[in-house]
Amino acid sequence: CTSCKGAGQVRQNMQSFIGIITQVVTCPTCRGKGKTFSKKCHKCGGDGRTKGEAEIPIEIPAGIESGQTISVRGQGEAGASGAPSGDLLATVHVKPHSKFKRERNDIVSEEYISVSQATLGDKIDVETIDGRVTMKVPEGTQSGEVFRIKEHGVPFLGKRSRGNHLVKLVVRIPKRLSREERKLFEDLKKSGQ
Repeated sequence: CTSCKGAGQVRQNMQSFIGIITQVVTCPTCRGKGKTFSKKCHKCGGDGRTKGEAEIPIEIPAGIESGQTISVRGQGEAGASGAPSGDLLATVHVKPHSKFKRERNDIVSEEYISVSQATLGDKIDVETIDGRVTMKVPEGTQSGEVFRIKEHGVPFLGKRSRGNHLVKLVVRIPKRLSREERKLFEDLKKSGQ
């Protein structure tokens, strides 16, 4: 470089109220490289990098929560003059599900059962993130009771264990009754049930 003679730095003299101050700064001609080229690249202008966009596949780990950030080494902005590229930081936003609600590592869902199922007990199929699972409904189940299906929730980040699937049972009360059904309920009412 003709300005810094290969040093990459130049001295600048500045006048101040106490006198002349000499300061060593990066050479503005070669940007600290110590050399210049007679021809510059028409794409990068000698900077060694160009602007562009790329789609990069990112592996999302099981159990990640909304708002957490994933770092992908070497996929960020290119370094100047051949320096290594920075890291890409991707913030994850988890879409809500129409049936399941996430509470930390537990999954919560609602299942509707009939009055007879709640009173007498039954086995019902529950949809989980792993597929359908059969769950026992004990007799005398009250509307709003929550039952747990172990290890069917969200995996803990970086671990093998998982949260649970919590099932809230809602007893569906019929709006219209047949004569027979009405008579059965009236008999139950008379017997104090």
